[in-house]
Amino acid sequence: MVSETPNVSQPGPFSQGQTVTTPQTNVNVKEQNNRLLLMEGATLQELVDGLNSVGATPRDLISILRTLKTAGSLHADLEVI
Repeated sequence: MVSETPNVSQPGPFSQGQTVTTPQTNVNVKEQNNRLLLMEGATLQELVDGLNSVGATPRDLISILRTLKTAGSLHADLEVI
């Protein structure tokens, strides 16, 4: 949920500035506790398709794949272009 509240910004005395209204934006995010299950022997395409289906961004995919590679769970060479 995003909400915005107007605030007033006043200049200091004798500064010849102007009083203006500035927005204060509040963002509240609720994350669902969904689980990602991988089957043994899943292909890279199946992994990427599954991550895309839950809304992973390209940056997320790269981070996840690099982490899997570091953990020894991904047997491939990664090349980010």
